[in-house]
Amino acid sequence: RLQPWGGNGTNLFFAMRDARTWPVSGLQQTGVASMLCSTRGLMIVLLWLCNVSLFLSRTNISIAIVYMFPGDEKIEGQLLAAFYVGYCFQTVAGWAASRHGAKSVLMCAVTVWSGVTLLTVACGSNVAALFALRAVVGIAEGCNYPSQMRLLTMWVPHEERATAWAFMTTGEYVGTILALL
Repeated sequence: RLQPWGGNGTNLFFAMRDARTWPVSGLQQTGVASMLCSTRGLMIVLLWLCNVSLFLSRTNISIAIVYMFPGDEKIEGQLLAAFYVGYCFQTVAGWAASRHGAKSVLMCAVTVWSGVTLLTVACGSNVAALFALRAVVGIAEGCNYPSQMRLLTMWVPHEERATAWAFMTTGEYVGTILALL
């Protein structure tokens, strides 16, 4: 049961009929407006920035590796696969987010993947070191989605979760585009 945002049928945004409303600039706004003008809205924006950072660090090696090891597709493939070896630890990350708190796990993960991505520059062409670093980045980035989902279920009402998740995942595309610039 959706009704147009503002109730007059002229707006493009929709909200659930039972969501809280309040007048803002003469309109009755629900859903998106209530979400963005709150503490959970700030959290959602920060999680969006987290996804931008995630995809910046994930995508940058895909571009740099072509110039680091030109013509050596075997090494390129191994280094790209190293990330996914680490990424397999998502189940453990979900357990950690439930056990130790999603905010703490996510904060540690962002710190680790950002720091390790910066260390990549120091490794140069050392394939073994790059492989290990990419695996660590994969483990750290594997904590992102379980932690974000845990935070989302704790902070965002059921009716607004799809909107929040849709917004947060746009950070993936922004991060990828920024990495390609």
